[in-house]
Amino acid sequence: MMSSASPQPHPLDPLSAVELTAVRTAVLASPLISDQPISFHYIGLDEPDKHDVLSHAYGTLPRRAFVVARAGDQSHELCVDVTNTSSPTVLSHAIHHGAGYPRFTVAEQAAASVLPHKYPSFVESLHQRGLDVGDVSCSVFGGGGGNTKARLTKMQCFVTSEATANYYARRLEGMMLVVDLDRMAIVGYIDRGVFPVPSAEGTDYRADKVGPPFTGPAVMPGVVVQPEGSGVHIDGCVSSVISLASIYDADAGKRRQVHYRGFVSEVFVPYMDPGEEWYFHTFLDAGEYGLGMSTFPLQPGSDCPANAAYMDSYYADADGKPLEAKNVICMFERYAGDVAWRHTARSSTEVRPDVTLVVRTVVTVGNYDYTLDWEFKTVGSIKCVPMRNTRDPTMGGAETPRRSYWTVRREVAETEVDGQVNINGTSADLLFVNPSKWTKVGNEVGYWIVPAGATAVSLLSDDDYPQRRASYTKKQVWVTPYNKSEKWVSGLYTEQSTGDDGLASWSSRNRRIKDEDIVLWYTLGLHHVPCQEDFPVMPTVSGAFELRPFNFFERNPLITMKHPGNANFPNCSCHI
Repeated sequence: MMSSASPQPHPLDPLSAVELTAVRTAVLASPLISDQPISFHYIGLDEPDKHDVLSHAYGTLPRRAFVVARAGDQSHELCVDVTNTSSPTVLSHAIHHGAGYPRFTVAEQAAASVLPHKYPSFVESLHQRGLDVGDVSCSVFGGGGGNTKARLTKMQCFVTSEATANYYARRLEGMMLVVDLDRMAIVGYIDRGVFPVPSAEGTDYRADKVGPPFTGPAVMPGVVVQPEGSGVHIDGCVSSVISLASIYDADAGKRRQVHYRGFVSEVFVPYMDPGEEWYFHTFLDAGEYGLGMSTFPLQPGSDCPANAAYMDSYYADADGKPLEAKNVICMFERYAGDVAWRHTARSSTEVRPDVTLVVRTVVTVGNYDYTLDWEFKTVGSIKCVPMRNTRDPTMGGAETPRRSYWTVRREVAETEVDGQVNINGTSADLLFVNPSKWTKVGNEVGYWIVPAGATAVSLLSDDDYPQRRASYTKKQVWVTPYNKSEKWVSGLYTEQSTGDDGLASWSSRNRRIKDEDIVLWYTLGLHHVPCQEDFPVMPTVSGAFELRPFNFFERNPLITMKHPGNANFPNCSCHI
């Protein structure tokens, strides 16, 4: 996901519309790619070195883009300098010779979707079912793994002739097409016979189709009001990546960085059905379709509350041209009536309200909608979970003479293999500490992981192609030494990959992580067994984890927080 231009971009700001245009100009003018046409599958920021970014020497750092393009049945990788957008330069060029292919473009999905309508065998199959080509729509699905000779995709079709938006519920079972995307031609077709098509009755979820009358629970409208203005100031560019998050430490009198970069690396959706038309339903939504390209405008008052600010963004289409995406990210302060901390003693009560900064985007890939939240709390935690409050008695530890509650055994991960953890069934706390920084009491400063459900792991066999492509799903926690080139846990070339590039492959080197600059990879997992309440649209389910301060501060950072007071508004009535 890209952003609009700013006068002085931060080194981690995504590429602006002007920079995207400059990238396109440089690539199309370069003699390094002789084949035509050129299709752009990825254009993203080529990040500067982390040390340079943290040095704050912003004005001296170059702006560069990393590009993956297809031409002549080959995947090309280019690095383009766009520091001077009037004179962009291609700095390097290479051809990808490994397994896998880049993500689909919207243009080639659209081109492939009409191929079945002109394929005689498919048209004949429709006639056998009493259908015409105008009654169906076809979608591009990932081809799965194992093939390395051609860029193939599989297509399935749905009945769209009746008035329902929920056409994914009306699939043409038993039919499948195989398409060569480079040739843009159908190269395989299966029709196992005629199966019943589910009725359209009751499948629509749109309000004007469901009612009136509306017989469900009544939800009264609510309005969030901040009479003294918002506590959030938005300055800079929009991105689907959270960069350089920090928290103000009142005792230290300065802001302290909490983490460097955070983003969703991959989403694995295996249907786990061995049937011919279902086995390949093992989607890697980020690597095959692109999450940023799959965002849609957020709906004020429903996707985000009334006090939200909205941000537009940009991404490059298959021709390399920047496309604007309106209102795809919102940011707001959440006042949910939660308590940040409280205590009552001797008839005296102290309590502070909890306020959370939420950054939200919604991604729709096929029949799945993902609401992705980054939540930042004033206590210093990231990714909010239901809050727990307690007073802290003096508990026994490994170095404490009186071990009154439990015994703590400290185990330090030395290498990547040591840092691979399955959270299920373990009572261990996972801490990340800086051994070179200590509190005044003598504790290493750090953060700890607090899981909040959704800790399921993959049930697929390790040698199964879908599992090889998404091998990161076997562990909830991975830790690697920082390497800016290691971003995508299922590899850069996800489509039809074989699993030889990705998190598990990187970690097989078993590099040292103790006393190193490290990266935490956390996997959320849900096993979905459909139930009647999921029809026609599944209610939202969520999973989360929290990165919570652990001896990061000298004390509770909210002790010095001033109570905001109560905002009273006059009661209003309306008589009609």
